[in-house]
Amino acid sequence: MAFNFSGDKTGVGLLFMRIGIAVFLIFHSVTRLAGSASTWKSIGKMMNFVDTGMEVKTVGLIILIFELIGGVGIASGYFFRIVSACMAAVFGLYTYHYYFVAGHTILPLYSFGFLMLCLGLALTGPVAYIIMFKSK
Repeated sequence: MAFNFSGDKTGVGLLFMRIGIAVFLIFHSVTRLAGSASTWKSIGKMMNFVDTGMEVKTVGLIILIFELIGGVGIASGYFFRIVSACMAAVFGLYTYHYYFVAGHTILPLYSFGFLMLCLGLALTGPVAYIIMFKSK
């Protein structure tokens, strides 16, 4: 049986966490990537406190592409630790913006929760249920 109630369930538990955060990241990024450049610009404005010298909509586009790649990487387990650490950094930027720049009190808690989840995933690794490619 795949889901009996004896033995270690760490792999299955982490799989459910990975799928949950991956669905969130993919849905969030695809819906905004499919939007116009004004949608990218709104994401870029949010991260404008990081002075990159790039156009605001380009910064938004890069963040959204990172989120899409992060969602696919977390779901598949491919480059799992690197992708999870990058997503933790993105959620760290969101947390900083929501709390220190925008002055929100509730939104930083959500982004901080995702930051901690991605950090925990980066530290534990994919454990099981990953896509692997074997080279000969």
